[in-house]
Amino acid sequence: MWSLLSERAGVTVDDLRARMEEIDAADGVVDGRRGPTPPEPCPSCGAMVDRSRSSCAFCGVEVPGRDPFDAV
Repeated sequence: MWSLLSERAGVTVDDLRARMEEIDAADGVVDGRRGPTPPEPCPSCGAMVDRSRSSCAFCGVEVPGRDPFDAV
């Protein structure tokens, strides 16, 4: 992916580092980790579903509105 971005879009290593720092700082702490995000209730069974999941671990229903590319 990196070679594609650098070759076709002209993204530099400095651009990549700057974006990584921006994403890291988005939770208010520059520490190389994502901040905690509260789980949301499953629309089907009500079990709490972690935001990193696209489906409920208990009933298997797809949780709408989850973007796998959402960095924060």
